[in-house]
Amino acid sequence: MYYLGKHPAKSNSHTSNTMIVCIPYDIDSIYAFMCSRYGNINYKDLMNMGYEEFTAKLSSIPEYEPLFKIFKSRIIDPSKIKDKKERKYWNELKRVNKIPDIYKTIDEIHIELKNQTRKNGGIKNGTFNWIYGKDNNFK
Repeated sequence: MYYLGKHPAKSNSHTSNTMIVCIPYDIDSIYAFMCSRYGNINYKDLMNMGYEEFTAKLSSIPEYEPLFKIFKSRIIDPSKIKDKKERKYWNELKRVNKIPDIYKTIDEIHIELKNQTRKNGGIKNGTFNWIYGKDNNFK
């Protein structure tokens, strides 16, 4: 399972800084998958599971599992899908399964700050309109 970074099949993909799995956000879905796949495991056992065991189990998600579709929806590029209905389907899944912004990676935050700074012509006179709103000037 690839938590951050490029998906191996899409090495030149736009997903190079996309978070595919966010443990705090996805833990309930992961727990449901683990219970259905490996028997009724205890939540505490899941939380105490070692990294190697956890990634091995998570990496074995079959394509028919709902969790697989959740993760796939985060890396797929719907604009490359020719079929209109299928593109609409994946766009909707991508929207529904998006990891909330509070779980952004440091790289994603850095890129967003850089883009916003460029968009606003740089940080002028200590004005941070794009973060705090137009009425807040800090000098």
